[in-house]
Amino acid sequence: MMGEHNWSEVERLYMEAAQLERTGGAESERQAIYEQLQARLRPIALSMARELVGDARRAEQIVETILKYLPLLVARYAPTDATCAQWFGKTLIAFAYNAVLGKDAPLSRDPLSLPETRSLTEGEYELIEWLLQTLTPDEFTVYYECVINGLSAAEVAAADGFETSEVERLLLQAKQKVRDAFASEAGRRALTQALGMDLKWLGAPRSSDHSSAAYSVANNGAVAGVAFTEERRPREEGGEERVYLACAFRWHDGKLEALGALGEGGEPRCFITPEGDRVVAASNGVLLLWDAARGVERTEVSGVVHSACARAETLAGQQDGRAVRWRNRIAEFLSHENPSAAHAVSADGTIVVGHTRHRACLWDSNGAARSLGTLYGGRSEAWAVSADGQVVVGKSDDRAFRWTPRDGMVALLPHEDDFSHAYSVSADGACIVGKMLGERGMHAFLWTQDSGVEDLNELFAPWLSRHSMLECAYGIAPNGRYIVGEGYCAERERKEAFLLDLGAPSHTS
Repeated sequence: MMGEHNWSEVERLYMEAAQLERTGGAESERQAIYEQLQARLRPIALSMARELVGDARRAEQIVETILKYLPLLVARYAPTDATCAQWFGKTLIAFAYNAVLGKDAPLSRDPLSLPETRSLTEGEYELIEWLLQTLTPDEFTVYYECVINGLSAAEVAAADGFETSEVERLLLQAKQKVRDAFASEAGRRALTQALGMDLKWLGAPRSSDHSSAAYSVANNGAVAGVAFTEERRPREEGGEERVYLACAFRWHDGKLEALGALGEGGEPRCFITPEGDRVVAASNGVLLLWDAARGVERTEVSGVVHSACARAETLAGQQDGRAVRWRNRIAEFLSHENPSAAHAVSADGTIVVGHTRHRACLWDSNGAARSLGTLYGGRSEAWAVSADGQVVVGKSDDRAFRWTPRDGMVALLPHEDDFSHAYSVSADGACIVGKMLGERGMHAFLWTQDSGVEDLNELFAPWLSRHSMLECAYGIAPNGRYIVGEGYCAERERKEAFLLDLGAPSHTS
């Protein structure tokens, strides 16, 4: 896309402008140099944009908008050693591309992070073209400034001569247009091709299954979950009662495999190793161990298994109302308090987290306990732990929390009346998933340090059909790429397991 344009004069003017930004030159000097830089850049930018978009009028709109914000772009790259030719073409792509994809799209962080030579995919051409056909210039500007650059409505209003209320109206209007434009199957396919992001409803292994839920996901997208079959049985006193029979399953690359029955009642859980080659499924004294080489082994266990270490050799759970860790199938009580429970174990099996007497607790390799406290003095439970045991997540006083040795227990949501629950954390502790109370009931969420709590229904809106809902995220892959849980699938009119793909892994396993 860079072609054979002559960048020498542009680079000279850019260096002058960058120097003025670094040293704080006079406003008259800045204005003069930017006018010259814009004049030199315009024909090059138009040529590049026409090659990218194909529609001359649309290309001109993009170029004029970018040139309007040229001082902001120069100020951004002035502290770096990048030349104008290095970042301008990538910015041209990113400007339109990110307006569709939101603030966490791969290009929004820094166009310079892309390879030096990069060709657009067919999906990306389609994305950009749809965007330019969807938003008016004012909507485009407001969406870019608020969503991509992170400015407030008041800041955009002051800079662009709008009323704040008008900016808010345009932003809402633009978001809805973008969502509607990409709600079609073709739109979802284009988004998936461009980003790698995707949503899959996993179904259930048997035609008789009433519903399903996914609890754990590996770095390669392999999933472990449970499906439920509803039976109606007569009561001795008359009438019927509903009984739900659980069956563990493994899903990978579109293939769903039933692993075995887990009985009725209880709270069945599944865990899959980071490599996806082992699954632990348990409920009501039943333990299923699936191995890629040996298949399924069914055994009994005294107690309930909640989780396992990275190789599934150390298990954690509850026995006779007390927290327990199994190493080589030998039970080791972590607490003599009743009630207590162990809900998760670190990758190497040395750290276990859970609760004792309704207070979140951490046990080390020797079984020594450490209370993690509470948010407001009520109850707390730890539900997951990072690979190294340094980040613990769960709920306290009906609010999701993140605990570290340095910061202690911190709520993920800002308001005391925000009902939420954190269920899983990535290996490095950077990503947390769970559920929170939203406008339509429970909503699955993703928390990251940069973005805070995000509703996964908003993040994956283009992939969700009307009335479908991601209700709870139970697991996140160690590398932070995949998320699993349960929601309502409108097409099949039932609760069903889902798998979300966030795109290329951004976290270590």
